[in-house]
Amino acid sequence: MRENCRSLRELEALRAVIEAGTATAAARRLGISQPAVSRALAQLEARLGRKLFDRDGGRLLPTAEGLALNRDLEPLFLALLRLQNDGSGSIASSEVLRVAVAPTLAHRVVHAQIADFLKLNPDQTISLDIRGTDILVSGIAEGRYHLGIIDWDISHSAVRVEPFLRSEGVCVLPKGSPLAAREVIRAADLRDQRHIALSRRHASRVATDRAFSKAGVERRIVAETATAVSAYELVRSGLGVAVLNPFPLAIRADDEVAIRPFEPGLAYRISFIVPASATLPAAGRGLMRHLRLNTARTPYARPI
Repeated sequence: MRENCRSLRELEALRAVIEAGTATAAARRLGISQPAVSRALAQLEARLGRKLFDRDGGRLLPTAEGLALNRDLEPLFLALLRLQNDGSGSIASSEVLRVAVAPTLAHRVVHAQIADFLKLNPDQTISLDIRGTDILVSGIAEGRYHLGIIDWDISHSAVRVEPFLRSEGVCVLPKGSPLAAREVIRAADLRDQRHIALSRRHASRVATDRAFSKAGVERRIVAETATAVSAYELVRSGLGVAVLNPFPLAIRADDEVAIRPFEPGLAYRISFIVPASATLPAAGRGLMRHLRLNTARTPYARPI
């Protein structure tokens, strides 16, 4: 029994590090010391005879074997979560889990993960609503949704924000553009370019406008659109360039589009939001954990 408990702690450490990104953050999440996390990982690697992480300075980068083991553990930890929640052996309930998601995240990230989650929990029902940030946040604050997923920072007294991923703004441009040869794109480099911009009601538009204004660049905007996905597709068609949140756009980078770091830096956060005064249903907590552990990582996004 003692050996089984020790093995479970090692597996919990594996999942926490993959989810949090560092041993220090994983230790905070597990309520143990950072050396204890590192020791548990070393013991797990020795026990399995596999290298589960590459060490890069202070970061632990999961290997292909580490990621595969983490995926294999999903049913086990979902079962433990069910037992912790109500002892019934299921996180599903007769209550429909109401989820609202920002459009870009829904189209490129969340759909597949919700489908996987429901396959693991076939008795659960989810109502998925695709909403702009303002309507999504007000819906959470008023209790119309249990859980929201957004791609911009917000502040609202009736909403609790739990950051998920962080990323830095990038310039997306046609692969044939001469600027694609540069390693970094600066605001001044885009002075004479045709720009695709997000609409003014989009939360990140103000920050993008401010970055160009500080650089003394007046953008030649030829199209405005409500979603980053639409902006990406207009760049892909050769219409112009765009400065966007790279997650999850980099997942679809192809031979027709170049993605380069943009300066000055624009910080983005993908976050869960829940009502500040209500208890999130067990299925909501399970879905959050599933997304944290299974959403594909890219060079442009890191877990928080």
